[in-house]
Amino acid sequence: MPDPAAAPRQPASSAAQPAPGAPAKAPAAAPGAPAAQPGAQAPKPAAQPAASALDGGEPAPGVAPAPQPGAGTWPEDWREQLVGSDEKLLKRLGRYASPRDVANALIAAQNRISSGELRPALKADATTEEVAAYRAEAGIPEKHDAYPMPDGILFGEDDKPFVDSFLKSMHGINAHPSFVQEALKWYHTDRESQIEALVAQDDKHRIETVEAMVAHWGKDNTRNKNMVNALLDSAPPEIAAKLKGARGPEDRALLNDWGVVEWLHSLAHQINPMATVVPGTTGDIGQSIEDEITKWEGQMADKYSDYNGGKSRDKALAEKNQARYRELIEARDRYQQPKK
Repeated sequence: MPDPAAAPRQPASSAAQPAPGAPAKAPAAAPGAPAAQPGAQAPKPAAQPAASALDGGEPAPGVAPAPQPGAGTWPEDWREQLVGSDEKLLKRLGRYASPRDVANALIAAQNRISSGELRPALKADATTEEVAAYRAEAGIPEKHDAYPMPDGILFGEDDKPFVDSFLKSMHGINAHPSFVQEALKWYHTDRESQIEALVAQDDKHRIETVEAMVAHWGKDNTRNKNMVNALLDSAPPEIAAKLKGARGPEDRALLNDWGVVEWLHSLAHQINPMATVVPGTTGDIGQSIEDEITKWEGQMADKYSDYNGGKSRDKALAEKNQARYRELIEARDRYQQPKK
C-alpha cells in the first residue's frame, strides 16, 4: 500500500510553481532574442520634445492650466463686476491689469492726500467759514497783506501799488504763499533788469545829445544850454518836473533828444532874447540887467574891488568882469529899443 505520508508526485510535464512569497522569475526570452546579460539596465524610453512657449496648443479639455507665478485668480469680467456696464468707468479700469493694481493706485492716492500733497478743491459756493477753514489747512493767510514777502527783497514806493493789487488777486484765488513768493521774485528780478537797461540807454542817449550840442553850438554851447534851462525853469515847478522827466514813444528821454533840445533853444530865444545875458531870470529882465549894472558901477571907484581885479589886482579877473559890464550895457540898449 502506498505510504500516506509520502507527497504525491507531480507530473513531469507540469511547470514548477513558485513557493508563496518567493519572487517571480523573469519570463523566458522569446526565441531568437539575445539573452540578457547579468547586471544590464533596462533600455530607457526615447526622449520626447519639451513643450515650447511658442506652441499654440490648448490644454486638454478638463485640465486646468498650471498657475503662473504671481498671477491672480480674478475672473475675466472682474471690471464689469466692480462697475457694471458704465462705459466711462470700464474705460478707466482698462488702465489696470488686475484688481490688485486698482488697490495699489487707491492706496497711493490716499497717501498723497494724507501727506497734504493733494487737497480737495474748494467749492464754488463755499461759505465764509469753509473758506477760512480751507485757507487755514492750506497755509494761506487770512488777509492778502499777510502774505510773506520773498527773503532779501524790499519793494520801493513805486512798486507798492502793483504788489498790493497782485496780492489781492492771488488771495482771491487762494494761491499758496510759495507760489506768490516765486512770482514776486520774478517780478523784482525782471524790474531790476529793466531799470538797469533803461539807465544804460539814458546814458548812451545823453552822450549822443551832448556831442550834438557841442558840434552844432560850438563856443555858444554853454550859453545856449543855459537858455534852455531858463526856459524850463520859467514854467511852474510841477510842469518843469514833468517836462524834464518826459519820454518819447521809444522810451527816449525828451531832453536826451537833440531835435527837442534844439527846438527848445529856438523857442527860448524867441521868448527871451536877453536870456543869453541873464539866464534863469523869470521876473523883470530889464530890472535884472539894471541891478547888475548898478553893482558893477558901484565897484568902479574901488581899485581893490572885483571889477578892478580884487585885492591881488588880477588882470584876468578885471578883464572878465569889465567885459561882463559892457555886455550888460549892450543888452540894456537892445532891450530898451522900441519893439516893432
